[in-house]
Amino acid sequence: MSEDRTIVIDSQEKLVGGIIRKFSDLGYIIVRAAIKPTGDYAFGDITYVLDDKRGTNNAFVNKGIIVERKTVEDFDGSFVNGNPHMSDQSQRLREWMQEDADRHGYLLIIGDETKTNHHANVDIKGRVGMIGSIMASYLLNTTVVKNELSFVLLLHKLFRKYEKDEFGKARKMDFKPTSYGSFGEYVLSGISGVRGTRAEAILEEFDVGIKLVRKHASSPLYIDNIKGIGKKTAKALRKEIDC
Repeated sequence: MSEDRTIVIDSQEKLVGGIIRKFSDLGYIIVRAAIKPTGDYAFGDITYVLDDKRGTNNAFVNKGIIVERKTVEDFDGSFVNGNPHMSDQSQRLREWMQEDADRHGYLLIIGDETKTNHHANVDIKGRVGMIGSIMASYLLNTTVVKNELSFVLLLHKLFRKYEKDEFGKARKMDFKPTSYGSFGEYVLSGISGVRGTRAEAILEEFDVGIKLVRKHASSPLYIDNIKGIGKKTAKALRKEIDC
């Protein structure tokens, strides 16, 4: 467990918008090093090894948290252009996590996930599908944040959670190892009280992903307005999905 607020930022990570200043304002010591096995940001139990031949400082993360940071545009492009870099990074993170229960990998995406990327021809449905694929295939905790400040504050929250040894107590969505007709069914399957006709009623009116998106102009504005969805079920949904 970390004794001070030290965060490693990968030596290849481009620093934008005063991210270092934001971390410094929260009392963090910033270390620039090549994160191993992969990643852009990391904290926890870390061993530093100097590569004399290359003159680089390597940070081997034994336990803790590794974060991959992407902008929405970079995330879209990594799939559309057929670049294997994203899948390679995700696979290395998954293998790293599988070796120790105290290892946690995150993919944090910065930007507005609801906007259509006309350059890459990706809309919210395609993007949510890609995010779902990453989560299901590589077991990465994936979150979209609006801006750099939100990104820094989320990392700060994760650091505090790790510092207090709360990861073992975290509640996880109970995804079932069975086949589903859509990604929306897959997401809803892990939420208590949402099965059968309730799930069908939701999917009739909403696309399900990071958040609920109305399918039709006539779709209800709020999840509570769907027949069969009471306050208890709506509360369970809001714990997992932005609705």
